Amino acid sequence: MHSRRPSLSPAPRCEPPLERDRVRPDASPPRAALPCRRIPSQSGSAQRAAQRRARPDGPPASSGNDGETGSAATRFAESALRLVLEVLDGRRPAAQLRKLAAPQVLAAIETLARSAPPGRGLGPAHLKKLGIELSGPNTAEIYGSYQRGNRVFALAACVVLHRAGWQLTAFRVL
Repeated sequence: MHSRRPSLSPAPRCEPPLERDRVRPDASPPRAALPCRRIPSQSGSAQRAAQRRARPDGPPASSGNDGETGSAATRFAESALRLVLEVLDGRRPAAQLRKLAAPQVLAAIETLARSAPPGRGLGPAHLKKLGIELSGPNTAEIYGSYQRGNRVFALAACVVLHRAGWQLTAFRVL
């Protein structure tokens, strides 16, 4: 009985050779690499949605720190909105938002907490989805949804970066 051994061939070279391996007739220095575009950290569903919307032929990446600003704004917005929902539920005093929110926003949240926010009788609010769009170098628009019982509600906010840190400058429960 003749046993046949499978033969393997080397994998084809799919990548072009590196610049240092290539001999170039002109002695000009290599071009500088373009900066990488950083994607801010997001929740799983928001990240998948952002990947679906991403276009490979989009605008070139800026040389600033938009990725760092976006991720910092996302982290602030997520924690601040969770605290706001706890205030609206009555699980946290509104005074704890004093450093995080502008005075007019804090007054609106206190008023909303005293009245009945949408669906309050359905149970505690849980932040479900959160999205962020940078609208300026130090400003971000926030949108998202939260759930009470089996119903889903929308919310929107604006955060601005000040010397002391991020601050919630607008808040709306829709």
